[in-house]
Amino acid sequence: MNVIVLGGGLIGSPMAVDLSKDADIQVTVVDINEEILTKLKKIKGIETVRHDLSDTGRLKTLISDFDMVVSSVPGSMGYKILKTIIETGKNVVDIAFFPEEALELDSLAKQHSVTAVVGCGVAPGMSNMLTGYADHLLDKYDPVSKVHSMARTTGYTATMAVRLLKTGLFKKKGIIPPELIGRHPKCVSFVLKGLRERGLNYIENIQ
Repeated sequence: MNVIVLGGGLIGSPMAVDLSKDADIQVTVVDINEEILTKLKKIKGIETVRHDLSDTGRLKTLISDFDMVVSSVPGSMGYKILKTIIETGKNVVDIAFFPEEALELDSLAKQHSVTAVVGCGVAPGMSNMLTGYADHLLDKYDPVSKVHSMARTTGYTATMAVRLLKTGLFKKKGIIPPELIGRHPKCVSFVLKGLRERGLNYIENIQ
């Protein structure tokens, strides 16, 4: 599977690195920052493209050959880019956290047979999947992977959503807030298992 990650910043880069560890996922990162791309080029399994993501006209062409998109752009660009991705007919996992209402794009996503998992970080994101049970998170900087806690809890939730869509366990089309995934126990179990393998353990406490 060919996955394109839009934005190689604080969250985008760790997500790209995580996805590149899967032998059957080929990762390309798009960013305007040459310094970011130079660092990522050194990592096996990651290709890079320098592009101004505010140019949504060229973006459609850029993502057309990819199987799935991960959007990790600034919130100010998020809604417009998500709309462009949907119009291109690509499934997408989005952590842009924009102020606009993503559900306004639901009809468009269904029209293009697109699954768009939005707000897929830690909160909103994993906390939504667990429907309120994730009331306590404790996470620390990982000195082995050198990935900070925000990137791991936010980014790895999104990368597990990529893998979830890749397996076909979740097939519903439209704009997908994480709580809709949370209604499917097998999907939540799949995501939690992947997070445990990456050192993120969610503990369920029912009183």
